[in-house]
Amino acid sequence: MNIGSFVWSAFSGVLRFGTIVRMDLDVSGWAYCSVIWHNDDVYRRATGTTAPERLYRVDELNLVPISHLAKSIVQHKVTSPARYSDPEVPAC
Repeated sequence: MNIGSFVWSAFSGVLRFGTIVRMDLDVSGWAYCSVIWHNDDVYRRATGTTAPERLYRVDELNLVPISHLAKSIVQHKVTSPARYSDPEVPAC
C-alpha cells in the first residue's frame, strides 16, 4: 500500500471504498494510514460519525483490485435481469 492506493474496508456490513492520502510509521514499525472515504454516507449515518476520520493500521485496509472489480461490475450488469437494476434496495 502506498499514498494514492485505492482501498476498501468493511464495518458491520457496510463496504467502504477510499484513497490513502497519508501514511506514517510508528515506533513499533506499523504503518498507519489516513483515508479519504468515497460516497461514505451510509457509514456516517450508521455510526453517527461527524468527527474527522481516525488513522487506520495497514492491516485494517485491503487493496482494491481495480481491474477485477471493473470486470465484475460489467459481468453483473450483463447477467442481471433489468428488474434488479434499481441502485437502492430498501432495508428494514
